[in-house]
Amino acid sequence: MPDQGPILDSYIDSIIKANGASNPDPTKTQGADLRELIKAMRDHLEAEISNTSTLVGLETGAREAGDMDLQNQIQQILPPPAYRTPSETLSSTQTTAGLEIGQTLSIALSSAFNQGDSGGAVSVTLSKNGSVIASGTTENPFTHTDSGQTIGAAAITYQSTRYYSQGPVLDNPITHTPDSRGQIGSGSAASDPLVFQGYYFIGFGAAAAQPADTAAVRALPQHQLSSGSKVLNLNCGTQYTSQYVVLPPGKSIISAVDADAGFIPVSYSQVASLSFNDLSNTPISGYTIWARTQGVPYSQTHIHQITIN
Repeated sequence: MPDQGPILDSYIDSIIKANGASNPDPTKTQGADLRELIKAMRDHLEAEISNTSTLVGLETGAREAGDMDLQNQIQQILPPPAYRTPSETLSSTQTTAGLEIGQTLSIALSSAFNQGDSGGAVSVTLSKNGSVIASGTTENPFTHTDSGQTIGAAAITYQSTRYYSQGPVLDNPITHTPDSRGQIGSGSAASDPLVFQGYYFIGFGAAAAQPADTAAVRALPQHQLSSGSKVLNLNCGTQYTSQYVVLPPGKSIISAVDADAGFIPVSYSQVASLSFNDLSNTPISGYTIWARTQGVPYSQTHIHQITIN
């Protein structure tokens, strides 16, 4: 029998013909009552079917929600994906060590970006002492040369900052389902500072005469920068009777001993001050000359260990 579709009242009435009134005789088929019975049965069945569909839908939804809740609970117990944090580095071919005040440098800078699990670089800035001096977009590495920089006692500090977009959601390595815990959002990564700082020249050693100018100080047989050791090992030699130490502003001799004579004290005195030119030929006032003189040269060299502040 083909599918009838919805069973309407008109369809039931067309099948069961009963124009007469209801007959109370129980042995007689009552057409009108039969029609109402069929309609009631139809309504009941339709209601049952509707209720069953609703229950099945609720059960399915509850099962799916339960499965999702269980999956979420399992995922919270498991470790998240190992999202890699983006990083930025800044380097230079110019060394930062052993710089004397007054040096003039062209500082070549190169910043490199490791995007990790971010969405990649969007832009980059390069700053000097907190002010932006160069910028770019997605260049990696990003390079810039800061020319004609005169190194002073105050530090020149460079730093690069890379801005990046949000990265993708990675799958959990155990469940192989997307896990956003630890996802890399959009942000920025800054390099470690790159610092260029100059230090004062210190000259010392035995000499025929007291140094009177910058050239004579630089001609002393030994030298170092003020960033070096606080103990100067002055080689007295066997030629001269006088030893000199020329110190920059703020420096002085604390003590001196003869390391080749049982570490007995030897006395150095401040004998003069001096204006000393740095490597840019800029005068630096406040240099002091410390000296010691003996009657005859040493017959064999002695080392004076001189401690400065």
